[in-house]
Amino acid sequence: MPGEASKNVKRAAKTPEKRSGRRSKYLMVNVTLSNELDEFLQSVGNRARKSGGYKLPKTLILRGLARVLRELVEADRIDLAGLKTEEEFVKALRTGMGLGGSR
Repeated sequence: MPGEASKNVKRAAKTPEKRSGRRSKYLMVNVTLSNELDEFLQSVGNRARKSGGYKLPKTLILRGLARVLRELVEADRIDLAGLKTEEEFVKALRTGMGLGGSR
């Protein structure tokens, strides 16, 4: 329907950074995680608080992991050639980080 596209555009204009007049330096990305990984990230954030720091939000944890991944890739510590599955990627990460290839 012609009205549907304009409704989506209107909704997109109401994001928090646009309402406040400033632009965020971050891009919003949807990430699909299993319940197990979601709970793990939550526990990592809570562990920081229990040890005297602040609770770390999952977004902060994931941004930090992405920054470390970028450093590893830029240093050619991870061989990305021919990877096709998540399992292959995890194995390459573990090898590049010196943790062994499998677990």
